[in-house]
Amino acid sequence: APTSSEWLYINDLAFAGNLLLAATNEGLMCSNDKGHNWTTVIEGKAVSDEVAKDNTIVAAVENQVYIGKDVNHMICHSGTTNTLQGDSLLPQPAGMVDIAIAPSNENVIYVSCIDANGNHTGVFVSENKGETWATAFPTVTASQGHALYNGHGTYNHGIVVDPNNEGVLYVLGDYLWMLEKPVNGGLYLATQIN
Repeated sequence: APTSSEWLYINDLAFAGNLLLAATNEGLMCSNDKGHNWTTVIEGKAVSDEVAKDNTIVAAVENQVYIGKDVNHMICHSGTTNTLQGDSLLPQPAGMVDIAIAPSNENVIYVSCIDANGNHTGVFVSENKGETWATAFPTVTASQGHALYNGHGTYNHGIVVDPNNEGVLYVLGDYLWMLEKPVNGGLYLATQIN
């Protein structure tokens, strides 16, 4: 059983079938008996865990993104640099990552990267459960008009996919932003909502 210090920070909870997942500062934990006993799946600070309709698990641990069909087969999809490496490895930002799965299409996964200063360093999308990644919205500064987090992203952040449109992502930062995939593809268009 985990110690009380392991449960000091619970950052996220999710169910994958009957398996309860907890993203804690000690790691991604799982329980198959409704929380009575826990096993560490991945050690390190886990900030988020999401589960698709088909029970695919996506977790953010130590600024890396892990994806798996079950907790025994979690694969890291992050590289070792702060840039996208080809189309197969996500950047590993110095701050943190946020993750979201499209409710209307479990193949579509978004990752928002935040640097140690709380600034946006890119939003990335996979349309095939992490096999390949593309830049949805690049690093943009306040002087360019689209500072999503404006230096506050390490504590003021959140992303969610529109339940009816896999090509629309809402990003919470200093303001609420809507990122929308253009009909003809390419980088997403950003609209500040408030």
